Amino acid sequence: MCCSNDCLENGCCPLDTKALFFGIWTLTHGIFFLVLSIYYFIDPTDCPLYAAIISFMLALVHTVAGILLILGYWKNKGCPFLCGIFMSSIIPYLCLLTIYLPVIQIIFTLTSCMYYRKEMETKAPAK
Repeated sequence: MCCSNDCLENGCCPLDTKALFFGIWTLTHGIFFLVLSIYYFIDPTDCPLYAAIISFMLALVHTVAGILLILGYWKNKGCPFLCGIFMSSIIPYLCLLTIYLPVIQIIFTLTSCMYYRKEMETKAPAK
């Protein structure tokens, strides 16, 4: 019933495409949450101020995570890529009830870590 890593690695498209998609996906969601959190400041009747501030800060972190993922992918740098993976996990796991965000996050975290291990970690210069 379970599929091996080969299923995640070679299914439908290569790992590098999945890693880039994950960066774009995270950046898109970050911008969406940023706009939504700004709306909370404009129409405060639905949301208390502290919740608007927290959602704005989380949206900024998610947007930065998307930028780090894309930057790490384009520059083939492991540190920003790994930081982007870590930072991009905050909002999806806080939105656990939405189901799709945590599930997509888990799948793309696995594929991005495989991409890192295969492409970035193995090609890092030796010290």
